[in-house]
Amino acid sequence: MRLIALLFAFAAAQALAHNPSDSYLGLVVDGPSIEGQWDIALRDLEVVVGLDANGNGEISWGEVRASHAAIASYALARLTLRSGASACPARVTGLLVDEHGDGTFAVLRFVATCPDSVTKLDVDYTLLFDVDPQHRGLLRLEHAGATRTAIFSPERSRQSFELAQPSRWQQFLDYGREGVWHIWIGFDHILFLLSLLLPAVLRRTNGRWEPVEAFSPAFWNVFGIVTAFTVAHSITLSLATLGAVALPSRLVEPAIALSVVLAALNNLRPMFYARRWVVAFLFGLVHGLGFANVLKELGLPQGALALALVGFNLGVEAGQLVIVGAFLPVAFLLRGTAFYRQVVFFGGSALIVLVAGIWVVERSLDVQLAIFAAATRPTVGSYDNMRDMLMIASAVRTAKMVVEPLHRSTAAIYSLAALRGQPPPPTRHLLRATLAHDTQYTVPNGHLVSG
Repeated sequence: MRLIALLFAFAAAQALAHNPSDSYLGLVVDGPSIEGQWDIALRDLEVVVGLDANGNGEISWGEVRASHAAIASYALARLTLRSGASACPARVTGLLVDEHGDGTFAVLRFVATCPDSVTKLDVDYTLLFDVDPQHRGLLRLEHAGATRTAIFSPERSRQSFELAQPSRWQQFLDYGREGVWHIWIGFDHILFLLSLLLPAVLRRTNGRWEPVEAFSPAFWNVFGIVTAFTVAHSITLSLATLGAVALPSRLVEPAIALSVVLAALNNLRPMFYARRWVVAFLFGLVHGLGFANVLKELGLPQGALALALVGFNLGVEAGQLVIVGAFLPVAFLLRGTAFYRQVVFFGGSALIVLVAGIWVVERSLDVQLAIFAAATRPTVGSYDNMRDMLMIASAVRTAKMVVEPLHRSTAAIYSLAALRGQPPPPTRHLLRATLAHDTQYTVPNGHLVSG
């Protein structure tokens, strides 16, 4: 019993902590030289560097520019590049600002020089791990036309890369590993899956949930749901990655959160019990677009595009099957208990609705509700408490207006095919330091606007 309760408690605690924190590190190795580009979220830099000098709750381009030295010093102190036993010292060559789907990022461009041509590169990445254990660093490493990817975490902060031409099998394994890792740290995907799995060991009889009598019906129920979800997100993952269809992250991420809300609500007030595999398929199409956004940030090797895509997709499936394999047997054993029906099923579904509902508001309005931010992150600057509370009230009032257009989001489809093959991670709409001094660019809640 405690296993399932702990699973829900952990997922809820991590999900409520804050929006995911990622940085995007691109390295291009050419002989002894390494050209780098590092995209770090301004909201994260505000925590550790303190960009908002005047404490007005907005970060201007002038404030970012004034913090150039502090940003560069903080970042490079947390990235060590080595070629064999020799260090490769880095120096910053430029500071820019870039819009990603999940907010505004400072873009550090730098050059590192090694004593000799690099054949093995050791990367030690510790950015933000001391203040945010959930932070992840997404690496794309290019050398001689080949692309490698990796994800840094507190448990995997130091990684080594052999720069000999990687085999196709190695590229397949690299992307498969990233697929597994993505599903395991994707709390929205996990909670959506759990919402569909919770009623698998129950059956609806005369308006009541009753335990199934045998394991076989539960297994085939889960098999149909997982297969439908897999087929659906494989379709949109492939189409979006290949540039055939694309939606901006600002629409995809709230839609994913909304799918979690609806899936969990269906457990509390059943609307489509008999055809939950159809629901898994339809919402799986949306989740596939979310997977594609991550894969685009990692980048795909043009010489092994299909192989990397298949590897990432199979990695997602493998990670998903591990979750199902851990949950289903325990749920089946507990299906007849009041603990499962009242605490795990009803209580867990209600908790998922609450968590995902918060995600809908946060992702739609590009804010972090101050109630949860204050409990999980350090206080920065001189933000006014009343201002934060008014923001929450405004977010709740306008959530409906923001979420409803998601149903018409297909009108916003546009092509990102031109991004494929660009040096990673891509930069778009960059504001350069040559801007006029009287031009102000503010970043309220991590979104860049001019003013």
